[in-house]
Amino acid sequence: MLVEGIYTLLMGYAPLATIVSDRISPIILPKNPQLPAVTYFEVVSSASIGMDSTALTTSHVQVDVWALDYLTAKRGCDAIHSLLDGFSGTLSDGTVVKTVTSTDIPDIFEKDSLYYRCGTTYSVQH
Repeated sequence: MLVEGIYTLLMGYAPLATIVSDRISPIILPKNPQLPAVTYFEVVSSASIGMDSTALTTSHVQVDVWALDYLTAKRGCDAIHSLLDGFSGTLSDGTVVKTVTSTDIPDIFEKDSLYYRCGTTYSVQH
């Protein structure tokens, strides 16, 4: 499953680990989170048939870095961008990724939680 492979890829990336350690969670932050932390989820996925009759799936995966200050969130997001943007290869779950491109890069201050969130939506063709 694609999100399992993305999770393992993120967990094994040393520049990200120096910022968030192992605090990477699917979809939402845990209650009373230790920050900085990362959340990720698959937004949407669609399948198509290529010109050579091979199946191609495009998934959009949202990856967010949460922190108590903007610069830490931004540094985490930049580390993830260095890892994922342009990535191709086989993920640990067996998913063969043809290419990853960033499609949306919002920076937000969550006024209810008082957390900064920097995130990117990645288009993953596999």
